[in-house]
Amino acid sequence: MRAILPLVAAFAACAAPRPAPDPADLVFVGGVVRTMVEGAAPAEALAVRNRKIVAVGASAEVLALVGPDTETVDLEGRVLLPGFVESAGALLRRGPAGADAVEAASARAARRGVLTVLEDAATPAELELVTDVANELRLVADAIVFPDWSGIDAIGEELEDMDCIGSCRIGGLSFEAAVEGLDARVQRAFEEGWHLQVHVRSPGELARLVDAVAAASPSSPASASPRPRVVAVAVGELGVDRALLDRCAAEDVWLALGPDAVATAVACASRPGVRFTLHDAATGREPDPIASIARAVAAGLGREVAMAAWTREAAAAIRLEKRKGTLVAGKLADLVALDADPLEATTDLDAVRVVAAWKQGVRVLSADAMPR
Repeated sequence: MRAILPLVAAFAACAAPRPAPDPADLVFVGGVVRTMVEGAAPAEALAVRNRKIVAVGASAEVLALVGPDTETVDLEGRVLLPGFVESAGALLRRGPAGADAVEAASARAARRGVLTVLEDAATPAELELVTDVANELRLVADAIVFPDWSGIDAIGEELEDMDCIGSCRIGGLSFEAAVEGLDARVQRAFEEGWHLQVHVRSPGELARLVDAVAAASPSSPASASPRPRVVAVAVGELGVDRALLDRCAAEDVWLALGPDAVATAVACASRPGVRFTLHDAATGREPDPIASIARAVAAGLGREVAMAAWTREAAAAIRLEKRKGTLVAGKLADLVALDADPLEATTDLDAVRVVAAWKQGVRVLSADAMPR
């Protein structure tokens, strides 16, 4: 009998009802949820609590999280995706200077579904401007700033943190591949753990950068810090030198490809291990992910690959993969709703439009047809 009693107690503990999970703040149903997790099937619903995704899956599973204060959004057949991420950008060069212009540029990006904007080659004054606007809670989209290498001394401790300041974050450092002392800069970045965005204007400059990365080494082989991310931001078309692309894969040099480099994007997709993103970075050019994706698909890039280049791969390129880029539990609820599914082969990409957006679960863009 004494041996049985502990078993009875254990069974009773297992049979006791588990406490109900905390209700969600926001639930999306009635549409298609494209998580952008590689190889994942679309989900039916998604739930948000405290600015983060807490559930993605079947409608019945997610609706179990609805409480008396939960807002339920009926997508009415629309498609929910991760917010688009700029992997290269020129936030401060899309209009007049000043705080109001930064705020306006951020809002215009959000209207295209871009909820993470980027400024590279920023001066210390430009970094301070974006940080001030962020601290005043005026940025609709998060801003990632890559200051120009020349401003290292002025930036100081902020560069050591490379963390969030409100909705502004220092992503790393930026410079031109043609600069003298390229090898020394890359070596120091590896020693300090600084991520890099390096502008390349020719296959030769890309080859020099890959050589510098291959020669660089971290300060400690046993360092727990992740290896710095090196992204070659293509200025124009780089060509389709497959041997060079294979070297990029071997040395983990990523490529950020603009509107003039779609042929390079198609070549990258054909080479195993080459990581790349798409962007619209150009002076005065507004980011337009849907148009960028349509161009790439028209050139021969697969739809899922092109979409990933603005979501999953873009977030990973700037080391935000733990927070953004896919719709999985634990990540920030940066979400966009489209009026058609861009991953369906029959969808005309040129006709797809963003109809709503939520930044960390807060609606920042809405169409009249979308319920509040």
